[in-house]
Amino acid sequence: MSDVSSEATFGTMLEPWTPERVGEGLKQLASLHAKTWNTKEEEYPWLFGKDGAKLENPVRNIILALLEPAPWGARFGDKKVRPPVAKELLDPDRIKRAFQSLWAFADSDQKYFSLIHGDDHIGNTLIFKDCTPGFIDWQGLQYGPSILDVSYFLIGCLTAEDQRQHEEKLVEIYLETLHKEGGPKMTRVDIWGDYRRYCMQGFLWAMTPQAIQPDEAVFAMAERYSAAIMDHGSVELLGV
Repeated sequence: MSDVSSEATFGTMLEPWTPERVGEGLKQLASLHAKTWNTKEEEYPWLFGKDGAKLENPVRNIILALLEPAPWGARFGDKKVRPPVAKELLDPDRIKRAFQSLWAFADSDQKYFSLIHGDDHIGNTLIFKDCTPGFIDWQGLQYGPSILDVSYFLIGCLTAEDQRQHEEKLVEIYLETLHKEGGPKMTRVDIWGDYRRYCMQGFLWAMTPQAIQPDEAVFAMAERYSAAIMDHGSVELLGV
């Protein structure tokens, strides 16, 4: 472990990126994904505990806990601390069903699996002095759906307007780099349904308690992910 504070600045939820910088970050994710594309999970023994059992995905348990009445009420019950999300996303039972559908989809359809960062939001990034972005906080590293990394990172880094204007081109940059780095050759159409579904993952930010993140960070991220979920019809696509 090294101290990079003299060499780089850290990403913050309150300072969205330019599309160009997001594209550079997507290239790094594509390189990681390409090198481990459709490998076997068993090739990475550190993904398993000492007893050989696969380590649980902590994010799913966190989401389920935050959907309980007390934390949901604390975040959404008072308009003063309620994040700016669409009214269609204020039903906790519907949100729970959407997440459960997303997880079932991810577990059953593994054609785009690789090693993924797993928590690649803008707050887990750094920017070097030459403006090159990088990723930190890798404890969420897992074998999982690569498109989850793509959508979660891309949407959380851009304003809603920039996301609408540039996401298609940015996804194509990711796919071009993925193929160049040894992954499969795919078009945006091939993965677009997955991208739209995995927008849902970002709703975790809207549920984040005040004790974990300040309201201004939660509001900024919730607004971006809520806009993407509504734009892409993610909940409806998940059958909820």
